Amino acid sequence: MGLAAEREPKRSPHRCDCGQAFDVCYLDDRRDPSRDGDPVTVDVSCPGCGRSRTFTVPIGAERTVTVEASESEHEDLVDEGGGG
Repeated sequence: MGLAAEREPKRSPHRCDCGQAFDVCYLDDRRDPSRDGDPVTVDVSCPGCGRSRTFTVPIGAERTVTVEASESEHEDLVDEGGGG
């Protein structure tokens, strides 16, 4: 079984200033001791307005980041960077 099969998918819900809810998704493989370093920053764009935002993810996960529009109506969504 390869390393990719051991990665755990993560979703971090956010809401842009434009009102669009979205999830920052990535694969987390921090079970690998070589991946336990400091988090790294990634730039993603809001799927609604295209505004660029910066988020933190575990080292190694920056290669797997995707953004998905969400239909979530939760008010407890993070509205600024810092997911992870």
